[in-house]
Order: sequence, then structure tokens, then C-alpha cells
Amino acid sequence: MYSVAVLEDNITLRQTMEDYFNASNKYSLVFSSGCYKELKNRKAEVIPDFVLLDLHLSDVYGVDIIHNIKQAYPKSHIIIITGDLDKQTLDTAYKNGAWAYFYKPFNMKEIEKAMNKLTNLQRTIVSKLLSNDLLSIVANKFIKSIRLYRYCIYVLLLR
Repeated sequence: MYSVAVLEDNITLRQTMEDYFNASNKYSLVFSSGCYKELKNRKAEVIPDFVLLDLHLSDVYGVDIIHNIKQAYPKSHIIIITGDLDKQTLDTAYKNGAWAYFYKPFNMKEIEKAMNKLTNLQRTIVSKLLSNDLLSIVANKFIKSIRLYRYCIYVLLLR
């Protein structure tokens, strides 16, 4: 089971996401709030595999805290959820460490599909690392940095 944290200031949308993940057999909701301060002050009992992050929280701008979330939870995949259609915002969120970006309104099935792709891709990469296939790809300079790796995942999620 994969763990999910939700940072969304719209109470109705946050409740919808909470209900969706609480009803899921594959995902477990470990944290939900409308402000970053609560996540920052939270004692991490379970580190979330995914953080669904609204860009316009009540206390901070989401793009500005991606780095902080990645420091606190380095293995978490950050998925942006926003109504902000600005391409520069998308680029900044990606550069700061976001793995996917969804515009509101969105369908929870699409969010789950992206989460499934990320977990399946992660498992594939780990198995290839164990079988040395990915190491040979790296040695042949197909993947030069983690940024390129994130970009590849980002492109796959958009398909």
C-alpha cells in the first residue's frame, strides 16, 4: 500500500481526495491539511510516497515549498494540483522537484493513473538496476542526471 499526503486549501476538494484515498485498497491517506505549516510541524510517523500539493495554499505558495518537502521526504513524489495555467509556474514546479502536474478540475482516476505509472516505473527501474541493464544505459550516457530521469517520468505521465 502506498501512502499519500494532501495539501489543499479548498475544503471540499480536500474532503473529496480524503474520501477517495480512504476508500482505496492501494493508497493510504497519511496526512491532509489546508496549510503547509501543519505538514512542517507534523511528526512523521509514515513518510508519504506521494504528496498532492496545491500551489495556492492559505499560508504559502506551493512552488516555494517543493524543495522543503523534498528535503523532509526525499523519496516522496510531489504531484501538483492547481488551477494556475501559467507555463512558467509549471516549469518552476518541475525544476523544484515536482513529478506531475494536474489542472483543476481533475478526475481522481487520472491522479491515480499517474501514481500507478510512477510506482510501476520506479519498480521497473529498480529491477533493471538489479539486473544491471540500467547501469549499462547510464554508462552509455543515456541518462546523465536525476533531472533527466524526472523529465522522462514527466513525459511518460503526460502520455
